[in-house]
Amino acid sequence: MKKFWNLTLDELERSQKFYSVFLIGLILAETMHIIWRITVSLRQIQEGYANMISLYQLFDGSKPYLLIVSAGVLGLLGYSLFSWVREWYFQGNYIQRLLLLPESRFPVALAKVFSTLLMAGGMLCVQMLLIGLTNILAGRFLPYYQAIVAPAEYIQAMSVTRLYLPITPKAWFLNYSIGIGFYLALTNAVILLLSRRDLTLPRKLFHTAVFATISFVSVTLYVRWYYQLDFLPGEVTRYALLFVSVIVFMLGQLIFMKWLMDRYVAI
Repeated sequence: MKKFWNLTLDELERSQKFYSVFLIGLILAETMHIIWRITVSLRQIQEGYANMISLYQLFDGSKPYLLIVSAGVLGLLGYSLFSWVREWYFQGNYIQRLLLLPESRFPVALAKVFSTLLMAGGMLCVQMLLIGLTNILAGRFLPYYQAIVAPAEYIQAMSVTRLYLPITPKAWFLNYSIGIGFYLALTNAVILLLSRRDLTLPRKLFHTAVFATISFVSVTLYVRWYYQLDFLPGEVTRYALLFVSVIVFMLGQLIFMKWLMDRYVAI
């Protein structure tokens, strides 16, 4: 456990420059987007096409907001991929030397996964802060703005925001379990592709394709199971079964990751 935490702190320290630039870029992009949406909304009011400004218009009411959020998610996934390429192919890297030791491989993989999830949590906090500050400041200083008192009122009408800020606990389970499960599966796919130099590329692609198919089928079955829970009696029973299914799904990916790091990787 101590090795895992040390490796996680090391991963976070190595990602400081990227993460600082990433968050600053995200904040600047969303701030410019909000200013642009305010300008457009005020012009529409002056021309008589609207009579108020809502939080929906400043965020989910435009496609650029979806593009900004998507770019943020892809940026984190891209950095996670780069971190693996850095370890496998940059000679002399001390993490690569750790990967020579079988007992150190799985902690290295876990540290990379956990550090990326922490960075994603930071991105989520920034999104929540931007939405809250925009609602407060616009309510005080922006004319024609209709402030939201209860956050659920805003999230209920959203399409993009509702993905990362669900209203119900059940929706939290579904969205984040699929999101984390997808990231674990993506990490396993990257390990399959990069960790065996003795295999030809077609063979590595075949292994990855087989794994991707199994993961896709697992996610599909999980989503179908999620919606079937509504027909079961008892709310406690439904949530208990949902929690168990999430744990089984995550453990399956982690067990496969451990097998890859212990048995499949060849440095």
